[in-house]
Amino acid sequence: MKRNRFVFVLLLTVLGLIPVFSGSRAYFRGLTQIIDLRNKEIVRADEPAEPLDVVDLQTNQKNVEFGRVFRDDGDWLRNFAITYRNKSHQVIVAATLYIAFPETTSTGSELHYPISVGPDRLKAIKGERSILVHPNENFTFNLSDVELGHLKKFLTANKRLLASLRKAEISVGFLLFDDGTGWGAGSYRVQDPKRPGIWIDAPKNE
Repeated sequence: MKRNRFVFVLLLTVLGLIPVFSGSRAYFRGLTQIIDLRNKEIVRADEPAEPLDVVDLQTNQKNVEFGRVFRDDGDWLRNFAITYRNKSHQVIVAATLYIAFPETTSTGSELHYPISVGPDRLKAIKGERSILVHPNENFTFNLSDVELGHLKKFLTANKRLLASLRKAEISVGFLLFDDGTGWGAGSYRVQDPKRPGIWIDAPKNE
């Protein structure tokens, strides 16, 4: 009789613990998802003909490596800075970089945010020279606090939060050279003489 009562009590105890274990499993699963959001990664777009070498990459005042996951949260692109070396044989007078967020393709088009160095391209074409990056010289794209605010507003307007995104892809959008030619979309470019403002592949030297 006592043995049966012991088995009955044990059975009730086990049954009572099932909701506890189920709740704990759900809690830890949710906690894991939160922790996963702290895993961030910055990658570089594959542009084999890019006339730049990466010298340094930082975010939140710490060095990071392309393709290597690091831990951060919230404003994980605060103080983002990437330094390039100009390995072309021309002087760069204006440059545009894009920060893309591949995860945003799940709800539409991939979101891209531009950062610039030097004057607006049209002003540079007309002769403005606020920067001159000679061959083998370095220059840096910075995401200032003001720019970070603009980036977050841009993401929010597209129903995204920076803290919820885990991956950023960096690509050089366009480089303008002192002679009026440029580089973009994986090749050297010139303006179409018949359609000013339209850039086409530069003719190759035979």
